[in-house]
Amino acid sequence: MTNGRALARGTTVAIHNDVQHRHPKVRSSLQLRRGYSLLEVLVVLAIIALITSATALALFKFIPEARIKATLESARVIRNAVATYQTSHSGNECPTMEELVASNTIDEASKTVDAWDQPYVIECLEDGRIHVTSGGPDKRVGSADDIRVPDPPAKAAIR
Repeated sequence: MTNGRALARGTTVAIHNDVQHRHPKVRSSLQLRRGYSLLEVLVVLAIIALITSATALALFKFIPEARIKATLESARVIRNAVATYQTSHSGNECPTMEELVASNTIDEASKTVDAWDQPYVIECLEDGRIHVTSGGPDKRVGSADDIRVPDPPAKAAIR
């Protein structure tokens, strides 16, 4: 039967191929659309670049605050390590960072410098108090932006 109802699969393909040979401009959609044009790829890359730059700009404003918080937390850990060191060693000697690492009071993989790669200043007072100070963003100990544990009384009221 040639009325189209009982055509075998191969016959349909043969008719399709025959139309393509007679009419070279008639192509299947797969033959017309093999890939993406350079313009389409460039548009997609431009959109990705815009999204990435917008995200990066939004995240950069949080970096200074994150550094301060990380330094504050590290200073608290170091202060506790100094207290532990003093209880396990005789006297109230004030250990250096190297002594804390050597005695395994602080793990050698722990961060022993602040977020600005400056060493912490450890102070052991005669009354038993322990202060750990970082120079802060300006990297100078004794300036207004110092990070100190425990907080000085004026700063403690603000936070």
